[in-house]
Amino acid sequence: MSRIMTSAGTPTCASVQDAMGWTKYSANKRLRNAASAFDTSTAPESLAFAGSEVCEGVASYREKLAPVFVSLKRD
Repeated sequence: MSRIMTSAGTPTCASVQDAMGWTKYSANKRLRNAASAFDTSTAPESLAFAGSEVCEGVASYREKLAPVFVSLKRD
């Protein structure tokens, strides 16, 4: 990327293509970081949907009855 110097002596982008390149780099870096956080948060959620309560919820929906969740029963 070509650069020009400002009056303060700091480099700046010399063209629109350079500016777009840095914007793309920044956006992709943020997306990569967000993807790993998303993967980490969805793993426990996916495991939670594998329990018996899911089966009870689906069955109660199909039968149009109120679900009876075992974890919510109080003795």
